[in-house]
Amino acid sequence: MKRNIILFGIWSVVAITLWGISLHYKSEADAIVAEVDPQKIAISYERAVRIKNILVIPGQDVMKGDTLLEVERPDLLFDIEKAENELQGLLLDRKRSNEEFNNRILSTRIEQQAALFELENEITVLKNHMAANTRILENLPALGPEERSSADSIPGSSQLRVKMLENEKVNTENSYKIKIREIENEKQSEINMLNNRISILEKEISLLNSERTGLVKVSPIDGTIGNVFAQIDELISPYTTIISIYEANPTIIKAYVNEKRRQDVNVGDDVLVESSNRKYSIVGKIFEVGSRITDYPVRLSENGSLLFGQEIFISIPKENKFLGGEKVFVRLKKGDNSRD
Repeated sequence: MKRNIILFGIWSVVAITLWGISLHYKSEADAIVAEVDPQKIAISYERAVRIKNILVIPGQDVMKGDTLLEVERPDLLFDIEKAENELQGLLLDRKRSNEEFNNRILSTRIEQQAALFELENEITVLKNHMAANTRILENLPALGPEERSSADSIPGSSQLRVKMLENEKVNTENSYKIKIREIENEKQSEINMLNNRISILEKEISLLNSERTGLVKVSPIDGTIGNVFAQIDELISPYTTIISIYEANPTIIKAYVNEKRRQDVNVGDDVLVESSNRKYSIVGKIFEVGSRITDYPVRLSENGSLLFGQEIFISIPKENKFLGGEKVFVRLKKGDNSRD
């Protein structure tokens, strides 16, 4: 009797265990298999550089703003010095051109004033002479016809001369105005050309200085150093990855909907993301649904078999406890959407 009770207890434990295992595998079969996609950032340079100092090692945790490495580019310092010298030369050219044009304008204005003064002076002399002749004629005794005619012709010729001089004065003033305007236009054209060259060079210097600042690379995120692919004094080609950094808190889940157990998934759907080996879960949201069927990563395949499925991408809050590359299960938070 006692033996039967013991056997019954053993079989009960086995049954409960098998029941739990069956529920576990059924639960996994119903879920969408996925992994936490570790967001990786590659540190590189646009130009060839020489490694001066490396301040991190693989596996090291870094904070945003921590210095990662320092490099050098001797040609960069030469380019900056060359550009700055050229800029100083252009600034001097602009100042000199501005002064030269201003002097030409001033000289032209002085010539204008001198020419106008000479004409004005001649007009004044003629007018004074005419006025003096008029007074003399008024004070003389009566003249005969011939003498009167001869005397009257003097003011007439003087008036004609005054009229001609006044016209010449207007023409001279207009002529100098045109000449000054032409000089000002020439000045503006040359100054604009110099300003454009100066502006281009200033932008170039700004970019070169930004590049010089960028010779010291800092971490753009909180994360963990993945690999360091270079050594001190090594010459690195442009766009070659020197250091890789993995985001400390991955926020992207890459899931695969098995082609044999298709489920309706849509952008905006809420899902529950569960760890495959510990009691931890968090709510996420589908933000992209793939348009093709692709093979699973090896570590997500069942017993090493080759599986295919539709990719979906899920965003989760930054404040999560998942590790990069961790295997997880994704469950839709809306009814049963499975289909054959």
